Amino acid sequence: MNYKVRKICGWCGQEFEIYKCKLKHGRGKYCSKHCLGKVNGERRKQEGLGLFSAERMKGKSNINWQGGSFQDCIICGNPFWKYPSRKQETCSNICGYKRATLVRLGKLNSLGHRGSYNGILSWGRIRERILERDNHTCQKFCGYVGSSENSSFLHIHHIEKISSGGLNEDHNLTTLCQDCHMKIHNVDRIKNFKGAKK
Repeated sequence: MNYKVRKICGWCGQEFEIYKCKLKHGRGKYCSKHCLGKVNGERRKQEGLGLFSAERMKGKSNINWQGGSFQDCIICGNPFWKYPSRKQETCSNICGYKRATLVRLGKLNSLGHRGSYNGILSWGRIRERILERDNHTCQKFCGYVGSSENSSFLHIHHIEKISSGGLNEDHNLTTLCQDCHMKIHNVDRIKNFKGAKK
């Protein structure tokens, strides 16, 4: 079985072979990176960009352009280029690590800037307010009592899920210990699984 096809280079006219699976990703137009570079060089000349311009391979001037847009980093606020195929929310690995730390501390939700927790600092304030209201005590099954110094074992639970339209308002939030929180979500998963099977 032959997995390669023969194509004609769009720059030099030579015949070359390429794997069929690479054709669906927009490849197979040119026989080598050298020919692709020549095509991009000609395009830059036509658009008035210098050969060593910072913009020579960015955005729509690149022959392999597939879309994208600028987005602000949720940690530092610097703009960065987000490709449509990536679920990127930060401009660099350093900001990515900071984001992961804030998620772990409960100061930022895992959805980041998408608005459900209204940013970085407000969720930390909401969490502290709910813990104070519930006296750092699990409100469900066990009555576990935490402390204000170490509240990492206590979670804030949304009574009505955010995905179902629940909000971060006091009447929709309650304090649960980690075990009770997991029990509630496991029961929900089982219900959803059984409902999907019917």
